[in-house]
Amino acid sequence: MYGELLTIDNRFLNIFKTVNYELAYVYEKRLEKDKTEQNFLNLIDIQELLLTYDEVKIFNKLALSYNNIASFYFAKKRQKEAEEYFIKSVKLSKKYSDINNEYFSSCYALAAANLSYVYCFNKNYEEAEKYLKEALNVREVLYNKNTSKHKTLLNT
Repeated sequence: MYGELLTIDNRFLNIFKTVNYELAYVYEKRLEKDKTEQNFLNLIDIQELLLTYDEVKIFNKLALSYNNIASFYFAKKRQKEAEEYFIKSVKLSKKYSDINNEYFSSCYALAAANLSYVYCFNKNYEEAEKYLKEALNVREVLYNKNTSKHKTLLNT
């Protein structure tokens, strides 16, 4: 659907992306779930197109968009779709997650925790525990890293 947009200026795609993002939340508040879903999916399509422009910047936004649509599906009790998009978010954010990239690490922790809720809801407690432990481990590492930074700043 958006293939022809590849030749259009990057700024237009960013504006279009923002409009879809805002519309998705407006529709969600108005309980128009079909329109909410479509706008979240449009947002993902646009961000996948933008990968050709600036991959790393877009990957973190795409991972969060996967997480957003998955959260939407989870709230609507559409577990299979929620699981599918949480897994996409986990895989993408984990690919770029490291101790030096706090944004992706935080995104990974969020997606992993959310995926654990889906597994728990589906009584797959072993997988739920695995992802929740991973999320907690990342959060702990980030907390310790940030605490160390603040201690260093205070000691100088």
